[in-house]
Amino acid sequence: MSDTEKMVEINMASSVELSSSLLEQLGKALVELATHNTVPSTLVPWTDVEAHFRNLELIAKKTFEELEAKEKEFTERESHNHMVFAEKEAAVLAKEQDLLDRVQELKDAAVAEIDKARANHKVSSSVDDEIASIDPQQERKSPHEKIEGNVEGVAVEVNPCAELTQICEQMDSLGLLKLVLENLENLSSRFKDQLSVALGSAIEPACLVLDALEGFFPPKEMTQEGDNDDVALRGMRQSCLILMEALSAFLSKAGCAATDSFLSPETKQRAKFIANEWKLKLTLENINGNALEAEGFLRLLGTFRIASEFDEEELCKYVLAVAHHWQATELCRSLDLTQKIPGLVETLINNGRQIDAVHFIHAFKLPESFPPVPLLRAYLKEIRRNSQGNGSAALQNNYNARELEALRTVIGCVEQYKLEPDYPLEPLHKRVSQLDKSAKGDNTKRTAETGYHRQQQKKPRSDRGYQGSRARGSGLGRRAPPARAAYNAVSVQPERYIPTVPHLHSYHQVSGQPIYAAQGIDQRLPYYPQQDTRPRGPSYGSHVQQSRQPYV
Repeated sequence: MSDTEKMVEINMASSVELSSSLLEQLGKALVELATHNTVPSTLVPWTDVEAHFRNLELIAKKTFEELEAKEKEFTERESHNHMVFAEKEAAVLAKEQDLLDRVQELKDAAVAEIDKARANHKVSSSVDDEIASIDPQQERKSPHEKIEGNVEGVAVEVNPCAELTQICEQMDSLGLLKLVLENLENLSSRFKDQLSVALGSAIEPACLVLDALEGFFPPKEMTQEGDNDDVALRGMRQSCLILMEALSAFLSKAGCAATDSFLSPETKQRAKFIANEWKLKLTLENINGNALEAEGFLRLLGTFRIASEFDEEELCKYVLAVAHHWQATELCRSLDLTQKIPGLVETLINNGRQIDAVHFIHAFKLPESFPPVPLLRAYLKEIRRNSQGNGSAALQNNYNARELEALRTVIGCVEQYKLEPDYPLEPLHKRVSQLDKSAKGDNTKRTAETGYHRQQQKKPRSDRGYQGSRARGSGLGRRAPPARAAYNAVSVQPERYIPTVPHLHSYHQVSGQPIYAAQGIDQRLPYYPQQDTRPRGPSYGSHVQQSRQPYV
């Protein structure tokens, strides 16, 4: 027998022995299993227990994975937020630094402009240079605003008084308004220049002027009816206008950069609030009868650069109310109403205000669209038509005076705008001379008649009485002589806060608004003695009507 076979037999023997042992173990297991049959059948099977624990393990693992994902997402978001916050913080710091630099630049520019303006006024400034810097078509100077000093080119120094400078430095609006009121009667262009320079001493010139404007429309409880109160209120409003004009001149000299710093958004908002209040009060009243109030409203919008906040069509209505003022064209430019001027001129012509229309036409260079010569002829023709007719001597005197004033106004316009080639002045001058001679002759006649009546009053009568004590039977009782009318009156001055003197620049409308006070008609019955049968001389005006010659 070989070794291989021996090994196989050994393995088989061992396998048999192993099988027997396994059988014995199996038997024991069966016996042990049988012994366990006595255990209650309500116990949970091992498979269910194992499955439950495996399920719990899966849930715990899944929850752990979710927490890890959330933690990772939170970490990423936190890092992103930190990055965004850092970028925003850097941007805010950069913007803040830019604003600080811009504010510093504006301050430096404003200080430089103020120092430059002060240096120019302190050193010297030529009057000719000042006149040349003004556009004659842009601004019609008032005849009362004459340049004081030497007009030969000598330097004129504008140095405000210490009181005016101190008031502006202290931002005393009431004191400033009071000082302007005190100088209102003797107002001069030099005082206006001093006021404009003194405003530069104020910390906030615009706010100082706005504080002073509270007196333009005072509360009703502070005003009372009466002539004195009306005069005081008118003076207050004129002073407010002067302050706004001075501020406008100061801002124009300061430059654009300084103007933006002086007129801050808060200041403009405050000015707009005041303008809205004034507008409501102007709407309730008759605009045409309150030219001073309308001018103040327009001046407020132009000075504080807030005209764009209001309707242009409505502003044009206010301009019509102040069109006769010499500053009307300047107001239109400050309000940026250049595009509306043709419509304004047409409205003035339709309303019979040809003189005002001519000034607007030449100020805005519109002679091609609106020829001025036909307008002036139509104006004189209308005055001529209104003055014709038979009436009393006083009424005819008033008509002649109106015609005389209209002639002088037209002559002034023709000379000012150099229209002599198209409108000869010789016929107009002849008519003026004729009316002047008639007026002088009438004054001489009235003086002689007055002396004659006084002499008759002193003449004794046969019954030792005087003309003041007539017999009761007489039906012609002697009346007390009325107050003598001012026959030598030339014209009524136009409404203006500058001391008024008749001048061709006073743009009042003769036909629309009488420029002469109504002459009182003498209603007394003159006494003639019974023995005096001399016929009375012809009344004034009869020979003037016959001597009229066409000049238009």
